[in-house]
Amino acid sequence: MIVHGDRSASAGGQALRQEALLFPNITLAQAPLPIAYGTHHTKMMLLSYDVGMRTQGMWISPLFLKTDSPTAPDSETHFKADLIEYLRTYNMSTLTKLSDSIRHYDMSCARVCLVASSPGRHTGPTKAQFGHLKLRSLLAKHCSTTDSTNQEPWHEWPVIGQFSSIGSLGPTADSWLTGELLETLSTPLTGPLGRRAPLNLIFPTVDNVRLSLEGWAGGGSLPYSEATALKQQYLNKFLHVWKSEEKGRNNCMPHVKTYARVSPDLTRCSWFLMTSANMSKAAWGAMEKASSQVMIRSYEIGVLLLPKFHHPGAATFSISHDCNSPVAQNNCSARPSLFLPYDLPLKEYSQTDRPWTWDGSMAGLKDRFGKCRR
Repeated sequence: MIVHGDRSASAGGQALRQEALLFPNITLAQAPLPIAYGTHHTKMMLLSYDVGMRTQGMWISPLFLKTDSPTAPDSETHFKADLIEYLRTYNMSTLTKLSDSIRHYDMSCARVCLVASSPGRHTGPTKAQFGHLKLRSLLAKHCSTTDSTNQEPWHEWPVIGQFSSIGSLGPTADSWLTGELLETLSTPLTGPLGRRAPLNLIFPTVDNVRLSLEGWAGGGSLPYSEATALKQQYLNKFLHVWKSEEKGRNNCMPHVKTYARVSPDLTRCSWFLMTSANMSKAAWGAMEKASSQVMIRSYEIGVLLLPKFHHPGAATFSISHDCNSPVAQNNCSARPSLFLPYDLPLKEYSQTDRPWTWDGSMAGLKDRFGKCRR
């Protein structure tokens, strides 16, 4: 079963249906999109085996064994409960049946928290169930602000956000980015007047794309419009180039989306989120009506890694620079390790760097193949 966001009348929706007709084992389910400009952006696979189920992405779950009981155990991260809640928000019979079947799987071995977005205006008990408020609630409950080996002030630990698309974030930085979103990413707030964390964002420059393995074509999956970029030039002071030489992926344009809180000396990480959510209000949600509700346009999903669920008593991950080191591997140490997709330290945009926009003017520039952009 393929859940998609292509509307029935669209060319993409019609082409998808025609292709699916050739395969009797494939069924399609069109996700409802009740709010304008929303998308079905979730990237998730639920893989069923004879003996169990696994969810798959950049994070791959353990094998969840199937039981005869509709009340099979959940994990201490409430992974199963949150997955079921997310699937039920589609309000589609096929996914409701799927969520009911998931109740039979023992997911007690899941060591990540689920952070999902579902379109709608969420109030009351569901206000903090999705989007950045879900992340805020998890960080407030589970994130440690201390490390037994170092005592840098928590509010000095920077947040790193890395993504492949940027939406309209408002006329000023504090309209949303350094307002409600950074409040979430800085949780729990500490220090003088609950100071927020330094914010560092990674997004490819024009030169990143121009010199990539695909040349100009490498920017095809980095949607950021020139008109939007011109309206929010304040964003540039937070931006850093894409750099992944250590991993051998410097010239591969990234499509992964990750958010992390790292120590000032860049050796430790207090939490790490891998998600489908780009830097947009549509993905993360925005407060409305004096913060009494949060409005989300799109479907998204991600997993939050917290040290305490990978090693008892651990307050941070150790940032590994060895690509052969398993992610979040115990290694019989007091601090599990984490492998980031980009290089540290980050490299700020230079005065001549500008963010890639897929409709911007590239006059006089040629890519690595000597081609000018049309």
